[in-house]
Amino acid sequence: MRVAVDTARLRPALAALLSVSAHRETLPILSGVLCDAQEGALRLTAHNLSLGLEWTLPVSVDVPGQSVIPLRPLADLTRRLESGTLVIDSEAPASVELRWAQGEATLPTMAPDEFPRLPFAADEGVRVAGAEFRRGVEHVAFAAGYDPGQPVLEGVRVRFGPQSVEFLATDRSKVAMSSRPIEGGVAVESSVVFPASALVAMGRLSGQAETYAIAWDSHGVTVRWEGARLYSRLLDGAYPEIDHLIPEEYPVQAVAERTALLGACDRVAALVDPGMPQVYLAFQGEEIALHGEAVGSRAREAVPARRVGGEMEISFNARLLLEGLSHLEGDEVILELRGPEELMRMRPVDRRDQYVVVLPMMRG
Repeated sequence: MRVAVDTARLRPALAALLSVSAHRETLPILSGVLCDAQEGALRLTAHNLSLGLEWTLPVSVDVPGQSVIPLRPLADLTRRLESGTLVIDSEAPASVELRWAQGEATLPTMAPDEFPRLPFAADEGVRVAGAEFRRGVEHVAFAAGYDPGQPVLEGVRVRFGPQSVEFLATDRSKVAMSSRPIEGGVAVESSVVFPASALVAMGRLSGQAETYAIAWDSHGVTVRWEGARLYSRLLDGAYPEIDHLIPEEYPVQAVAERTALLGACDRVAALVDPGMPQVYLAFQGEEIALHGEAVGSRAREAVPARRVGGEMEISFNARLLLEGLSHLEGDEVILELRGPEELMRMRPVDRRDQYVVVLPMMRG
């Protein structure tokens, strides 16, 4: 294999591949990048068995072929090179020569036949707008949890419909849902559970990609965007139908400015137990009063609110409130309650296509 590639194009590709490669894997070959040069294109692949990325670059191919090159030193070199051309020549057995304007280097190579191939889905699948998909992920990924006994909770359930795609995640102490519009959705509703970490990585690696093509099969899920393919394994187990347990009717409701409520909660929580910051919310009059106590200290702050229903006091882990409020959209949020020991739903005013549900703490 011998190719000439623009370092300005190669540099970000290798950085992206490095982020998904295996650094402490039992298979040493997975510390490398599979380079496949064919017909004016260089296809680069790296993975850690669970998550992988394939990146295709236009190049000048003198000799087609394949080689597995140590990824980190190759990425480190391109990061330090000025703009220009890098020649990658692996014609010699068990080594690759790298040549650039100012110098040259030699690295060992590994056999491409031993590099495990990713089981990319053959189907193009569902096409969705990139910005809407990334926004949905951003709204809910924080709510995914970790449970060795139920690994599916590390995922985000993505449900594709005719006109929208719905994202839902839960760790059983909080639930986050966001529904985003799509064009050309599926005729029959279909769901897949992505690892939350894979969705976050996809958003980071794809940048401002306009469109994703998403397909899945028994091996895993494949996401395509211009010049790249991302593979992720699927999570085992059935995702809990927890959204069906969330009530639609709430006798107590209060509308407040989101950033004001977020700031008040943050300030009160800063003065209580940092290990388990319990904050009380009192819905009374025309305000939401937040207060908390620690040994020898206490804090209170009130936020103006428009309230419907009776007065109520309820307490939460402040971290749940802060996370939820931070990931909601809009200037105003509505807090919906049923009782002092029942869940609270938070959502943007006049919208039901996004919400965060948090469970209360017992009074301490």
